[in-house]
Amino acid sequence: MKKTFSIALLMITALTLVGCKSENSNILEFKNKESVMAFQLSSSVDVIEQETPETTTTNEETVEVVTEEQVEAVEEISPYVVMFENMLASKNGFSHETKPSDLEGYTHMQVVTIPDFEGQSNTYVMYYNITSNLEDDNDDMDDDHDEDDDDDDDDDDDKHVSINDMEEEFTFEGIIQYKDLTYTVYGKQELESDEMELEFTTKIDENNYVVVKYEVESAEIEFQYEVYREGSKISEFKVEFETEDDETKIELEYASDNQFGKYEFELEEKDGKTVLKVEFETELDGVFTKGKAYYNVTYDENNQAHYEIIFTKQSDQSLED
Repeated sequence: MKKTFSIALLMITALTLVGCKSENSNILEFKNKESVMAFQLSSSVDVIEQETPETTTTNEETVEVVTEEQVEAVEEISPYVVMFENMLASKNGFSHETKPSDLEGYTHMQVVTIPDFEGQSNTYVMYYNITSNLEDDNDDMDDDHDEDDDDDDDDDDDKHVSINDMEEEFTFEGIIQYKDLTYTVYGKQELESDEMELEFTTKIDENNYVVVKYEVESAEIEFQYEVYREGSKISEFKVEFETEDDETKIELEYASDNQFGKYEFELEEKDGKTVLKVEFETELDGVFTKGKAYYNVTYDENNQAHYEIIFTKQSDQSLED
C-alpha cells in the first residue's frame, strides 16, 4: 500500500491536552498541532544552523564522466543533507512533551527529542506564550462576571490551554534552546474558508532566519521552507515523504536564485553500510542536468562529518514517472 505525505504531515485533530504527557510519533504521522509544532521546531533549527559540509566527489567505474553541472546540482543542497538523513533515520519515531514552563516569563514549554543518523538523540526545548486573537473578546465577557477566589485558578488553567483545542486564529512567541544556542521564535495559525496555515519562524537575528509553513487546503497538506541570510531569501524548498512497502523516501522541490530542481532521497544498504542516495533533475543557469549519487559519511577525530559524493549510473526514468 502506497501513502504520500508532504513533509511533516497528516490532518490535525484536537486530541492532546497540555500537561506532563509525552508522545511518541512516527515521523510520518502527525496527530495534532503540537506534533506539527514539534517537527517545525526541530527542522527549522536543523535548517538554520546547517553549514555546507566538507565534501569530495568521485564516481563509480560505470560512470565515465561527471559533469560540472551534476556536481553543482548536488552541492547546492548539501547544507540540508544532514537534515534529510535525520528525517529518514527518525522514521521510527520522535518524542515530544508539552507542559507548563519552568522558565519565568513563559507559560508553555515543549521538549522534543529526535534520534539522528548515528542513533544519538538530539533534544530541543521551546519556551513560549500563546495569544488568541479572541482574547480581548474573552476579557470583555469576564468583566461581566463577579470575581471570586476561583477566578485565579481559572486564569491559571487558561494560561496552559493547548493549541490543539484552539480552533480560532492565534499567535505565539518565545525562544528555542538547542545545545548551547538560543533562538527566538514566532508563529501563528491563520484560517480562511477551507485553508489552514500554521507558520513557524526561527531566528538567529532579524536578518537571519527560517520560515516554515504548514498548510492544509482541502485534501492537500504540505510544508514549505524559506531560508533568509543577511535579510535576503537565498532559497526555498518543499518536501514530501513517500512510503511504499515500508520504504521511505523524501521528494524535494528546491529553488534558489539560479537553480530549480527536483530531488529524491532515500536510505540504502551499500557494501554493508547505510548510505543516503539522491537522484536529481535540475536546471542550473538554463542548463538541464540529471544524475544519481550516494553520500558516504565518515567522521574525523573531532567528530566532524565528511561526505564523499559518489556518482553512479542513473536510471533513464524521469522523477515525475
